[in-house]
Amino acid sequence: MRRRWILFGIFLTGALVMGAGGGIAFGEYSSFRYLGTKEVGHENMVTETIEVTRDPQRPFAVYTGGWGSGELQFVTDNTVPDDRLIFEVEYNEEAVTPAVDREETVLWEETSADGELPGAGELPPDGDPAQGDAPRIREDFILWSSHDGDFAALWACKDEILSDLKKRSFRSYELSYWGDVTVRMSETAAAYLED
Repeated sequence: MRRRWILFGIFLTGALVMGAGGGIAFGEYSSFRYLGTKEVGHENMVTETIEVTRDPQRPFAVYTGGWGSGELQFVTDNTVPDDRLIFEVEYNEEAVTPAVDREETVLWEETSADGELPGAGELPPDGDPAQGDAPRIREDFILWSSHDGDFAALWACKDEILSDLKKRSFRSYELSYWGDVTVRMSETAAAYLED
């Protein structure tokens, strides 16, 4: 019986010490100042040109694949052939490696006044889609990247992080992955560009 009281006392002492430690940690943390967000990685920004081919008779669309890209601009340039798109991509060479994928998307046109194909969602017995206009094919060009990691950028900021902690302050760090993206194309190709 005496052993149980001793173990119960040790348990209560541990809970009290743990509660006091949590309170002290919360008090210390709540006295810190937040300094805002700082962007890092601008010093590693480079520009690369990626050239892709397209079908000059098909409509196309261009998408950027996230990562907080900058402004996407479309520029007509008569020196570019009709079957080419030239991507000028600004990116952080320490963090990402850019690439452009090409996909073909099948688009069905809406034909009725209410915006639905007659018999939409139903397949006739022969297995063909609902009657309506024939599908059209659009090329989608997707700018994406493989992520190379953030450790190098974090390591470059370690002295600043430690200095801020000594001053009882901290900040958020946002790594710059992408800058501006410019897509150059001929005037003929620009007529086929869709949103």
